[in-house]
Amino acid sequence: MKWLAWRDKEMIALMLDAARGMATELDQRVVRDAKRQLTKDPPHGVRTGTMRRDIHAEKPKVDLGRLQVSVKAGTGVRYAPFVEFGHQSFPGYAFMRLALAKVMKDDAPYVAGKYGLKWRS
Repeated sequence: MKWLAWRDKEMIALMLDAARGMATELDQRVVRDAKRQLTKDPPHGVRTGTMRRDIHAEKPKVDLGRLQVSVKAGTGVRYAPFVEFGHQSFPGYAFMRLALAKVMKDDAPYVAGKYGLKWRS
């Protein structure tokens, strides 16, 4: 009887590549949808578009020890937290949270299937 050789490092690399690709695509979709949330028309008043232009995603970070891929999306504009979460007289628009919720609900199962993964919510 011939034993099959388990190629754990190769399998982990394949899974992490798929997860990295999926994370990158989901991050780009969150950025795109967050930019769509901010418009010049009411209720999301945009004056100059500086914050909308600055919304970006970082490259996914891989932690091989924990088999984890993490991503970050957001903006570096100083007043972005006030627009997202609001303040005393303004409730906020929640443009990043709404975009993330929409992508995780609508797009994540499709993107996971595209990379040969199953999505469980």
